[in-house]
Formats: sequence, C-alpha cells, structure tokens
Amino acid sequence: MISDSADRITRNKVLDSMPQKDPFRFVDEIVELSADYIVGTYTVTGKEFFFPGHFPGNPTMPGVILIEAMAQVSVVALGIYELMITGGDLEKVTLFTECDVEFFSVVPPGTRIMIHGKKIYFRRGKIKCRAWITMNNGTLVASGHLAGVGVNI
Repeated sequence: MISDSADRITRNKVLDSMPQKDPFRFVDEIVELSADYIVGTYTVTGKEFFFPGHFPGNPTMPGVILIEAMAQVSVVALGIYELMITGGDLEKVTLFTECDVEFFSVVPPGTRIMIHGKKIYFRRGKIKCRAWITMNNGTLVASGHLAGVGVNI
C-alpha cells in the first residue's frame, strides 16, 4: 500500500491521468490503491445519458456501462499507477482488449457502487485483472476478467 501522506495525492493523480472524461467516466474516486489492488467508487445519479432509454419506467445501469466502469478502474487506473511506479510511458492510452464478465444484480439510480480490481499480470504493456463490482450493502453486481494494452494514439 502507498504511504498515507502520498495516498490521496497519488490517487487523485491517477484519476486525473485517466483519458475518460465526463460524460463517459464511471469512477468518482479511487479509495484504495496498491501495486496489485484498486478500489474505485461511482455514484449512479440517474441523470446519466443512458437512463432515458434503459429502461423507461424501470431504469437500470446497462451491463456494458458496468463493464466500462470495471475497465476504467481495474485496467486503466491500475495500469496508470503501474506505469507511475515503474517509470513507464504515461503518454500511452489503454485500449480495452478482453472481457469475460458475469452479472448477478441490477444497479438502479441512486446506488453507489464499489469497483474492485486485482492485478493478475502486467507485462509488455498489457494488464490483465480480476474485477468485480459490489453495492454499498455488499451485494455482488458483476465479476470477471478484463484486460487492456497501452498504445500510442
């Protein structure tokens, strides 16, 4: 785990370095960060661009957006941190390359989700992680494996 004195600054630097921006960033805060593990949060407000059509009268966060949130935290943010601590090329953008995810629960507006990522490996610019999402009450939303690779765009 990184030191408490550098913790918030480092987490904010990782968040600021992410290429995804509003309205397509699905992480509000990084609350835990180490070389092998990350936890980010996102509060689903109900004002997101996808809710009017998914589903009218019964809004739920789309699975593809939940996968994107998992990728942003476990692949992109953890990958950025890995590059920071190893002196890698921070100019590269991480492209999502692999996904195998199962869903267990729906996420309605007003829910705060916790997005967890555990590094499986980081080599030759590719990161692979086990990732999962829980609600604040501990309910498992989704779980799986995701990967990405850093490229120059």
